[in-house]
Parts: sequence; structure tokens; C-alpha cells
Amino acid sequence: MAINLRAVKTLGSNFDPRKIPGLVGWYDSADLTSMAENDDGTGSVSIGSTVGYWKDKSGSNNHVTQSTADNRPTVTASAVNDKTALVFDGSNDTLERSNYTDQSGLTGLTRIALYSTSQNAQFSRDLSGADTPFLVSSNTLVSRVAGSNGIAVSIPTTNSLTLGIYSSVFDGSDQTMKINFLGATLPTTTSPFVPSPPSSTTGAGPGTLAIGSNNGANQFVDGPIAEYLVYNRTLNDYELRYVEEYLAKKWGFTLAPKVSNAEAQDYINRIYAAGSSIDTTAANAINDFVTGCQNDGIWDSIKACCILCGANSLAGALVPLVGATPTNNNFVSSDYDRLTGLKGDGNTKSLDSNRANNADPQDDNHNAIYHSANAGVGGFQLTAGNAATGSNAILRSTGTLQVRNRTAAGTNSAFGTTLGFKGISRSASADYTYRVGSTDYTASSVSQTPFNGNVILFSDGNTGYGSDRLAFYSIGESLDLALLDNRVSALITAIQNSV
Repeated sequence: MAINLRAVKTLGSNFDPRKIPGLVGWYDSADLTSMAENDDGTGSVSIGSTVGYWKDKSGSNNHVTQSTADNRPTVTASAVNDKTALVFDGSNDTLERSNYTDQSGLTGLTRIALYSTSQNAQFSRDLSGADTPFLVSSNTLVSRVAGSNGIAVSIPTTNSLTLGIYSSVFDGSDQTMKINFLGATLPTTTSPFVPSPPSSTTGAGPGTLAIGSNNGANQFVDGPIAEYLVYNRTLNDYELRYVEEYLAKKWGFTLAPKVSNAEAQDYINRIYAAGSSIDTTAANAINDFVTGCQNDGIWDSIKACCILCGANSLAGALVPLVGATPTNNNFVSSDYDRLTGLKGDGNTKSLDSNRANNADPQDDNHNAIYHSANAGVGGFQLTAGNAATGSNAILRSTGTLQVRNRTAAGTNSAFGTTLGFKGISRSASADYTYRVGSTDYTASSVSQTPFNGNVILFSDGNTGYGSDRLAFYSIGESLDLALLDNRVSALITAIQNSV
């Protein structure tokens, strides 16, 4: 059955998940009338009450119950963004339904939950029938559809899950699955809990549905379960977004921004996978940057790149736009500003780009940074084998800009304290270009065999450290520095205006 998306969109705050076809489970703890104290559905609840009956509002009558009083979750005030929600104790709380078949033998299945847990837990499981555990948090986050068939994604904190909206979508037609967090599709990883990829159908039933545990055996959720929805089909991206937006507006969350460029969207998703977030203005600026670099023909020359600003935490800022994740040597949250980037201390702090200086050809390479603030001693540094044969460097000391590209001897200029884009690029053996203050300069210096070591930021790799603030770096093959400057400068300006 097709859905009229225009009709759904006009519902606004009155959106009803039942308007999207296939809803076979809807458990809503914001609706106190959908819960009862006793497992037979009697006894009204209020804040502080334990819940033995949770009504399925989908109309499928898959109500979940608990006959043992000590194993019932509690209606708790201010549990989710100052809103009342059902809280599970992590010890024995669970709600179940036997002879459950609505997740059995399906070629599509979508499950969406707003919850958190502070320990290893299974959000729900349809056991002994379809055996489709949903959101098993351990060293990874797992969702399965039949036995050992499913996917896993990385989580920033082992065993615990940040409070938010989690979605699992299974499509048996092409045997694929995805897991979203706050609307961001998380990158998959390997896990011993899912040794097999998604199957073409969910398992056969009937089984026992549990919410809050591994069918009461172990792995209990320790935290709120605010709302849970189950669709017996694959929701498309638009349908899924409507449900996620409904939950976000209702419970006080902001979803991950959606942008048009696939590379930019992947980067935004990985920021959320790192436990961070980013606002819509910054996300759009990143989308424009990536699209612009692709249109300019310079994107493929960028092999390692971090936007050291924009994300709402240091963890997000260290997610690479391209290439390897940098190694953080001693930076802490207070060193980071989402508008201006990362500040060195002139003493112990540095980033290892994990991009080898000799990974790019001797006469086909670039390095670039965005220098966002002066701080004093040591200035800024991006180096690989500073002062060594075949070294690359963009660094400042006492007001002088020093650059070198595949050489031991450097070129000095008086632009050290000039803020903004700075870069070097070599496309020939005899000379290289460096750019500062929106102007290109040529340095005549024959290239040498590249120094064998990683490119380091905020340090010369030895005893010298920088204390200025950097908002961006890029490493890779030769490119037009003016084009990169225009794109980077527009990116940083847009991010700095996103307040």
C-alpha cells in the first residue's frame, strides 16, 4: 500500500504513526492511558506507578504485560528531556507477549525506538520464533532479523547507548539492513553476534516478544524506553524520516541534518556515530564545500582531511572528512571551539594525521591548513620531518612563515601571523607553489625523496609545538591552491557565522 506523503506532511504536530501502512506495534509511554498497573489492564497509572500492562496502540493488539510485580518498569517524571517516560531498572524489568507472530516470515521490517541504556542490554527480542533481537548493545550495536543474520554498527561507548532515536530497517528484497541514530545512518562494523549477513526473510514464528530484555533471561535495559514502533515492511527514506521527526518533535530531540551530497552525508553520519552532532548551517556548509571541490576537480586530490570545527564536540571534529582518523595526542574538550577549531598548547599537544608524507608522489603533493587564531609561542605547525631531507612543512615561529616541500631547506616569508588559508603544492621537480594571504608564490627548490614519516599537526615531530588555533587541514596530491583556498575559506566563514 502506497502512502500519500503530502497528506502525512500536512499533519504537522498531529502526525499519527498509523497513517504509514504496516504498523503492527506502537508502545507510547507519553500516553498514560495506554498503560496499566496490573497485567490484566486494570489499575490506572501516574508518576511513580509500576506498569504491568502496555497497550499496543497500532490496533494489532500486541499488548505486552508483566505478571510479577517486582519485574515491572516505572512511570518516571523528567526521564526524557523533562518529559515523563517509562523507565526500566536494568535488573529484572521486562514486558512480554507470548504467541507473537507479527515479526515472523517478513520480507521487510522496520523498528524504531526512543530509549537509552547504561549497560549491556537487549532492547527487545522475538525469541523462539522469528528470533529477531533489536538493538543489542555490547561492544557494538546489533540488530538481527533471523538467528545470526543481521548487522552491527560501532558505538562510541562500550555497552551503553546515548539517549535518542534508534531505527533499524530491513529489506529482504536485496538482503540489506541499516541502523540510524537521530536520523543518521551509522557505519557498519563486524561483530561475533552477527556472523551472517541479513537474510531474505525474518524467521518463522510464533515466538515471545520481550521489551526491555532478552526475554527476561538477562541483558536488561537500564534506562527509559519512551516509545517503540514496529512496521511489518521496509519503510522508505521519506517514511522513516517522518516517523523519526514525529518522535524528535514529541520528545525534544534534533535529528541529524540531511544534505544532498553523498560524501558530505556520510561524513555527517560518522560525526553522529562518534557520539557528536552538528547543526544544519554547518552541515550545509560542508555539503557546499564537498560539492564545490568536486565541481572544481580537486576533490580526488584530497587524501586526508579534517574539518577541525563545526561539530559540537572534539570527538566530532576529529572525524575525518577524508582518509584516516587522526591520533589525538593530549587534546581535551576545552581545547576545542566549534567555530574556530583546535588550539595547541606549545608544549605537549599534537595531532598525528596518520597520513604518510611519502604516500603521495615526490612531485605531486599538497599540504594545507586554515589558521584561525594567533596565540603566541610556537605558532602553528604542520610538518613531516621538519628540517630533514625531503620534508614537508608549513609552520610559524616568531611571526615568520616557513614553508618547504620535499626539501631540507625552507622558504621564509613575513606572513606568519596572517590568518586564513595557507598551503603548499608541488606539481614539478624544479619548484613548488605556496599560498598565503590569498596570493600564490613560487619557490625554486628541486624536490628530494620524501621524508618517511607521518604528517603531524601542532608539532614538528620532535620538541617543537604550536599554540595557535587551526580549523582545517588537507593532505594529498597536487592541486590548485586558489581553488582550495576559496572553498575552505567559504566553509570556515559559513561555520563561524552559524550562531
